[in-house]
Amino acid sequence: MTRHLVFGRRDAGDLVLLGDLEAEADELEKTALVQYGEEWAELTLVPEPAVRWVMGPAAKTSTT
Repeated sequence: MTRHLVFGRRDAGDLVLLGDLEAEADELEKTALVQYGEEWAELTLVPEPAVRWVMGPAAKTSTT
């Protein structure tokens, strides 16, 4: 069982991080729909080991 990050989109809006879930591979979609699917037009499930967070220059804090 692998932890997945769950992103959602309403209509043509931006993807929003909704949370995470753990389920067996054959139950992932069903579990995501039960937990998050009511108000979202699209859900995207990303296995946590595949995620690479890249911070842009705006995310750096100033030391001065």
